[in-house]
Amino acid sequence: MLQIGRLYEFDFIPMGIFPRFISRVLRLPFFKHKDIWRNAILLSHTTLPITALLHYDPISYCVSIFVRFFESVASTHSSESPGSVLRLLLEILETVIECYYPRLRESTKRLVPCSHCYRVRTNISLDSMLKREAAGDASAPPPAA
Repeated sequence: MLQIGRLYEFDFIPMGIFPRFISRVLRLPFFKHKDIWRNAILLSHTTLPITALLHYDPISYCVSIFVRFFESVASTHSSESPGSVLRLLLEILETVIECYYPRLRESTKRLVPCSHCYRVRTNISLDSMLKREAAGDASAPPPAA
């Protein structure tokens, strides 16, 4: 099983951001909710073995989005691939931030969980990853100290 995701760290988090995010996600036709908690929701894809966990931590002001799938689904080149599902969930959250909370746009940290450092739980800034890629350095990032 493989997992991809993003973490959003906020300086503060408005009370309505997660419910607005969830209400938009629940309108997606190809997802059904498996479990709903106060601060999280587990979704499953209606046709593919893809699950998504959306979690809000009110103490650390963090929203996490994780998509899990099998390797056989990873090679799918369609609009329903795991990468496309993650991209759609990210676009929904970004839209909520931009439309309802524009002041959070610049101060929000967007982090990518490192697939090489999974056991250490290292998170890398999305901006630094994009800069490294632009510079031609696609190697694994150094683990956190």
